[in-house]
Amino acid sequence: MRVGLVSWGTEGDVRPFFALASTLAARGHDVRVEYVNVEGRTFERLAEACGIHAEAFGGQYFIDNARALERRSSESLRHASPPKQFELIIEDLMDPVADAILERSIALAKRSDVLVGHVLAHPVATAAEHVGVPFVSLALQPLFRSRAYPPAGAPAMGPSFHLLLWKLADWVMRRALGPRIAAQRARLSMPKAPPFDPSRFGHDQRCAVAVSPTLFPRPNDWNERISVTGFLALDAATQRWEVPSDIEAFLSAGPPVFASFGSMFSLSEELSRASVQAFVGAAKLADARVIVQCPAAFRPTTYDADRVLFIDRAPHSELFPRCAAVVHHGGAGTTQSALLAGQPSIVVPHAADQFYWADVLYERGAAAKPLRRKKLTARALAERIRWALDRPSLRARAAELGASLAREDGCTSTAEFIERAVES
Repeated sequence: MRVGLVSWGTEGDVRPFFALASTLAARGHDVRVEYVNVEGRTFERLAEACGIHAEAFGGQYFIDNARALERRSSESLRHASPPKQFELIIEDLMDPVADAILERSIALAKRSDVLVGHVLAHPVATAAEHVGVPFVSLALQPLFRSRAYPPAGAPAMGPSFHLLLWKLADWVMRRALGPRIAAQRARLSMPKAPPFDPSRFGHDQRCAVAVSPTLFPRPNDWNERISVTGFLALDAATQRWEVPSDIEAFLSAGPPVFASFGSMFSLSEELSRASVQAFVGAAKLADARVIVQCPAAFRPTTYDADRVLFIDRAPHSELFPRCAAVVHHGGAGTTQSALLAGQPSIVVPHAADQFYWADVLYERGAAAKPLRRKKLTARALAERIRWALDRPSLRARAAELGASLAREDGCTSTAEFIERAVES
């Protein structure tokens, strides 16, 4: 088949599409990936390592408007509830590139036998219907209502309460996405769509929820077209790493804690600096050695170099197995990497699905109690780091879950799901 894939979001939204594209290409399909990175980054080297054709677009807007977007993100992280954060994400990060996504997706659909799109990138589904090719949406988190779990950021309080929370979440998604989808359909002179139903995300096509069935068994009250297919992990061969001498020396002195908020560091300079200061302070208070991965601009000028090592980047699959615990923001990819390395987590969720993954790891006994970004201090973080390090049961449980994840093959399962969607 000719398969077109369209992603949008942070690096954590792009990398899974690359992993899937690599597997589809290995299965004999002609694959093309187009993506918008909301940090304005491109990933040519990673695409080359994956052996795929991938093209970035739309990123210049985010580069040109970085300061204004940062101010908005900072306010959102400080004050907004998860529902409000969702609305702001669509307004600030999707709306400015929605027309470009629609145009590129239409062009890609015309040369494809099937179009696969990020579930929140609503123009991709519209483009597929406009051209008349099969469409598969790809969700990197559970987004569909169910009695089995609450919306991200909401407490787990039982099936009946979950449905009440989902009514609110569905209303938020309907208000945010319904008019936007209708406006693009009108531009293309397409028939008026039925009322937007978040349980189908606005269409009746198939959806692959690319999360681990070990961590998230498929709810039995989901739409029959939705399947849990497993995490989309890049092949280890794409992430070869020659360990720099300073990192090797630090690791050789004993397993440290790893700490980073990944792509969240791009949202607010002020909050990112405060986060890094919390990492440094927590290292001392917890009597721990910590590797901090963050941009150089956020690093303090004075710190204990025997206790803290700053790095730019390192492949998690290579570094995490040599650590003692992982402090992270709860992104799906980092969550998976920590478990595969058998490491306990200390999760500080900022937005979106990060709240969900923080709760899952804690409930499964593989993480300390989540620490919300609004309550992050050096002392609060140190208490959780110490709590995790002093409990071997967390590491054992993380290793147990990681072993189960290692037996899954999300890329193959998702590729087969797409193939079946086209055949049916």
